[in-house]
Amino acid sequence: MNDFYTLKLNLSQMQILRKYYKETLIQFKLFNIFFIAKKKQCRITCFRNGTCLIQGKDSTKETLYIKKLLPNFDFHNQNNIGCDEVGTGDFFGPIVVCCVFLSPADRIFLQQIGVKDSKKLSSKNIYRIAHLTMKKIPYCYRILSPQEYNYLIKNNNLNKIKALLHNEIILKLLKQIKKPTIVVLDQFVYPYKYFEYLKNVYPVHKDINFQIRAEQKYLSVSLASIIARYLFLEEMKKLSQKMNFV
Repeated sequence: MNDFYTLKLNLSQMQILRKYYKETLIQFKLFNIFFIAKKKQCRITCFRNGTCLIQGKDSTKETLYIKKLLPNFDFHNQNNIGCDEVGTGDFFGPIVVCCVFLSPADRIFLQQIGVKDSKKLSSKNIYRIAHLTMKKIPYCYRILSPQEYNYLIKNNNLNKIKALLHNEIILKLLKQIKKPTIVVLDQFVYPYKYFEYLKNVYPVHKDINFQIRAEQKYLSVSLASIIARYLFLEEMKKLSQKMNFV
């Protein structure tokens, strides 16, 4: 049986653990270590690169407990695609749908640069984060112009249009990355209705984790919302210049 285990954690998860182990923390002077906790039969060391090392006689038991303690641990330690859209409440602008692929190794970086729900970020921070990530993180997007929207809405409702767009770019990103991954979609309609909208479409990606307010729970969805917002703002600039609103 192993006397040690390693887990890959994001910054938020390490902060949760440090708070949980606060009564057993020990002093250290190494910059690359986030915290060290020492229990009777176990020692937990979290490094700033996201590696958590669990050592000692009770390492198996402690590792299982840590996995239960951390929210969405199994999900956050797998490749995943997050999907979101912006612009659906704007009369004048386009609809932008975006999907982002993240590996577990990307999470610490995204936490450090302040990735969170785009609705909680200023335009300045939207641009800053988009510029830091768009050349580093795989993503796909689709911009639906007001003209395209006006054409499609004649025979469809908004949720069906969004379902069509999401399915299109999920398939495109999956083809691009060619890796096994979970797909998380910020839920805008019941799952059965989402697939009903796609009944005449082929192919359809069906293995989707629908989550309400997913942009508040999953970094991949948060980043998708940020990139989508950035692209939306850029399109609005172009439209404004074209119509002499600037």
